[in-house]
Amino acid sequence: MALISKIRKHSWIIVASLALALIGFLIMDVVTNNTFGGQTRYSIGKVDGTVIDYNEFSRTEQILYNNSGTDPYSRRTYLWNYFVEKTLMEKASNKLGIGISPTELEDLQFGNNLSPIITQRFINTNTSQVDRDQLNQIKQGLETNSLRPDLLAYWNEQKNEIIKERLQAKYTSLVSKAIYSPTWMAEQKAQEGSELIDFQFIKLPFDMVTDSFSISDKDIEQYIQKHVTTYKYPEESRTLEYVSFPIIATAEDSLTIYNELAALVDSFKTAQNDSVFVNINEGNLDAAYFTKAQLSPEYAEALYSLPKGGTMGPYIDNGFYQVAKVSNRKRIPDSVNVRHILRSVQTIDQMASAQQTIDSLKKILEGGNAKFDSLAIRYSQDAGSGFIGGELGMTAHDAMVKPFNDVIFFQAEIGKYYSLVTQFGIHLIEVTKQVYNKDVTDRAQIAYLTRPIIPSQETQDRVEDEVTTINNTNRTLNDLKKGLSTRTDLTFENTGGVRRNDASAGTLPSGESTRSMIRWGFDKKTRVGDVSPEIFYYEDAVNFYTNQIILAGLKSIQPKGLAKAEVVRDDVTLILTNKKKADKLVDEIGTTADIYSLATKYNIKVDSATGVNFSTSFLQQMGNEPKVIAAAFSTDQNATSKPIVGNGGIYLVKTIKRIPSIGEADIPFYREQASSVSKNNVISFLMESLKKNAKIKDNRFTFF
Repeated sequence: MALISKIRKHSWIIVASLALALIGFLIMDVVTNNTFGGQTRYSIGKVDGTVIDYNEFSRTEQILYNNSGTDPYSRRTYLWNYFVEKTLMEKASNKLGIGISPTELEDLQFGNNLSPIITQRFINTNTSQVDRDQLNQIKQGLETNSLRPDLLAYWNEQKNEIIKERLQAKYTSLVSKAIYSPTWMAEQKAQEGSELIDFQFIKLPFDMVTDSFSISDKDIEQYIQKHVTTYKYPEESRTLEYVSFPIIATAEDSLTIYNELAALVDSFKTAQNDSVFVNINEGNLDAAYFTKAQLSPEYAEALYSLPKGGTMGPYIDNGFYQVAKVSNRKRIPDSVNVRHILRSVQTIDQMASAQQTIDSLKKILEGGNAKFDSLAIRYSQDAGSGFIGGELGMTAHDAMVKPFNDVIFFQAEIGKYYSLVTQFGIHLIEVTKQVYNKDVTDRAQIAYLTRPIIPSQETQDRVEDEVTTINNTNRTLNDLKKGLSTRTDLTFENTGGVRRNDASAGTLPSGESTRSMIRWGFDKKTRVGDVSPEIFYYEDAVNFYTNQIILAGLKSIQPKGLAKAEVVRDDVTLILTNKKKADKLVDEIGTTADIYSLATKYNIKVDSATGVNFSTSFLQQMGNEPKVIAAAFSTDQNATSKPIVGNGGIYLVKTIKRIPSIGEADIPFYREQASSVSKNNVISFLMESLKKNAKIKDNRFTFF
């Protein structure tokens, strides 16, 4: 009874606990269902109020890129743009009443007006044309509900891509057709394109001025204010500064690799089967036979002179230790007459069937029960040779893909048949004639044992320990720079402005390490001048070892809006310094109007340009200098211009000859030309314009 009384006395605790449990249950239910108050918890972004759902985004990525080896961040960038553009197109099309009917969609997938998406993805590699057979198989699978589940999911997702592309094409066409170029514009284009001039010029590079100039923050800010459009940022960016510690093999690492390879030489010499030996010992044996000229130039003479079975090495070639062995020698024909039967293979499912067909045909031919040309006409799927009995004619070296070339020149014997797989499918090959030149010499087949000269794990660990110690003792960029000031082998680099969702930074490649660095740079706790507590590892893409470790710090933050002086200081300082150098050069030149005397004074050459029209923006002799071209046209014949401040230096031009337009201009042609430029701009910039005017929220950084 005492216990019951005690429970009653403290019943409020039980009620409160039940209430908390109920609230917890409701919160758990909200989290499980990913919604709260109608808002999707897993929203990867919004476009004018329309949510882009993370689950849908991930599902699309999985369907379109299943087992793909592409960089995940690059493909997610593509997918993000796809979802944004798809949403914008749906909204714009709905407003204008633009749509895609079921009949039109069917035509875009299987008809006579295929979508560019279909024509790019479904190509027969043998004919370089759209693979209609494959499309028909897919269509039949859709109609009979027999399509593989993964292919069905892919096709349904691709349908959305096709619809988006078609809506965008219609929208772009609608805007393009509204473009009109008036007569005055066509006449101006005609004049700019038909009048020509020849001129001479000199260039005084800014580098000729060796003086140093002081550029203040005020100078930079004033320049920014005068160039607002150039220095206005649509979103926040941050600049990271980093130092890379390269990891290279030590002399001890190199010696270890050398000794490992040297220990195999005797066994390699006596090996009876070179192919098996190199496969076991991480080497390679190319099916091809080589002339001396085709071998590595540094070792060609010594290697080619070896007898069959002779070895050489270990030696260093292009960053690798190698031991080479002449596996075989023989005379190789200069050309062969060849014919084949091809069974195309586009999917894994088709491989077994194609191989079975080729094996059956090979047995028939070897049994003497049919003629090659008859079987080729009946069974070959090579549109170029099947109907003429599979004949490919006389063929020289390297005219075919390598596997095919290797068989017909280095393996094939007349009267025998060979089965081969290439990217085109499965071939049945017969060489019917071999032609040898009189002066043909033996070729050598070379087997190699190869080891890359890479740092050992011990060396990688040592550098990692060194970098970790440096990072732990230098927690600001200033301290890090001071701590490394005596290391002449190291340099600090800037990434330039990176955005919150970027995965590459400056010269650092797209990948998890760079993404982690950027993610840290945008962390709320990160302050300007901080050094990341994490060190960043970069891997050699071929040999898969850590080839550099990076320490990074946050150099500056550029908020959305007008650029801050500290962010663009390096770029603007160079521009303003060149301007001051230009002013000094112009003062030095003064009133001198003779380019020849100036060329002598400054020890520079007089260049010339001929047949230049006003529309020219780039000349090989000077690069992109539109101000110089304009000055040349505005200068009288045989007169010299005033100094022109160009992109690369100070120019003076002397107009030598003017060639007026001949005959009456074709105004309709120039009107069409002017319109074409504007229409191309619509294709290039319309979508970016729609994005600029849309309210887009990008939350990818919260997931990736």
